[in-house]
Amino acid sequence: MANQNTGISWTQATLNPLVGCSLADRSCTNCYAQSLVHRFQHEHDNFAGLTEIGNHGARWNGKVNLVPAALDLPKTWRKPKRIFVASLSDVFHANVPTEYIARIGNMMREAPWHQYQTLSKRADRMRDLFQGELRWMGELPQAWWGVSVGTRDGLWRLDALRDTPAMTRFVSAEPLLEHLGQIDLRGIDWLIAGGESGNGARPCDPEWIRSLVRRCDEQGTTPYVKQLGSVWARGRGKGEDPNEWPEDLRRQEYPAARQLAPEPPSARRMVEDRDDVDYLFR
Repeated sequence: MANQNTGISWTQATLNPLVGCSLADRSCTNCYAQSLVHRFQHEHDNFAGLTEIGNHGARWNGKVNLVPAALDLPKTWRKPKRIFVASLSDVFHANVPTEYIARIGNMMREAPWHQYQTLSKRADRMRDLFQGELRWMGELPQAWWGVSVGTRDGLWRLDALRDTPAMTRFVSAEPLLEHLGQIDLRGIDWLIAGGESGNGARPCDPEWIRSLVRRCDEQGTTPYVKQLGSVWARGRGKGEDPNEWPEDLRRQEYPAARQLAPEPPSARRMVEDRDDVDYLFR
């Protein structure tokens, strides 16, 4: 289950060795992944039994399906990539066994020419595991570990992330649903900011993003503005075209020391790029 032609601008591929989740806070309300999985649940076995219909449409039911076959894919990709791991789940969800999280770490260790970007809302479990039996995963230089913070209620995750032994730490403030105040970014290498998109998108004031960019500059964190959101765009997509933004928000940067590694001297043939649905979800 992978996609080498992802539309997520800050990464180059997505990889899903697990699928399924549960709502962690109000920023999850319009989760694109739960809608996608529900839509294709009858076409792909890995999507079966993960959602249910409630008063507000499809919702995660808390179950997680493991997809171990996906763990072998990075070794077949010769060209180094930034890979967003678990775009349809949360690696540190309570229903993911610790042993399986370690297998994900081994995947990263066995194909070190890629960079692996992993986001979680379960920052406390990530911290506890990385302070204990999985400390070695945080020490992998090719692995970036991050948390999602779209509201002030989620700011505790930044403190948990700072306490997490990791070579690279990042935060995604998307969807950004309110002003986060004088956010503390000490120890955070990278910040992604963006407004919500899609059906039912909630507004994002560009000033909220501007405040985050300003804090990045003040505290030495690299900013990446992904989009201003559907409400701002007023029917013109997600507000993802930087040419339409205020000039000071046109910041799409990566930490300078986190460059992609050269191609491996010997690797199996790279899987051909494809964008069809069967490849995306296999």
